[in-house]
Amino acid sequence: MTGNLFEALEPSAAKATGEWLTAHCDGGSAATPAPPATARSLKTPTAMFLAQLSEFLGIQTNNYAEYSGLLAVAGLGR
Repeated sequence: MTGNLFEALEPSAAKATGEWLTAHCDGGSAATPAPPATARSLKTPTAMFLAQLSEFLGIQTNNYAEYSGLLAVAGLGR
């Protein structure tokens, strides 16, 4: 991975608002191993998107794609 979801945030969106954010993530591949991809997003309680990111992961497994998406929304992506 080239980065995590928090790197995609606009500076004004990174301010603490005291609200809960909703993170969505998914990853998948047609076969294992194959060319997988992952996508993730952060939304406010009013459904405004703060950040969205998707990326191709090279030749990896479906599990790698799923975990990459999860780690990215947790702020632990590479």
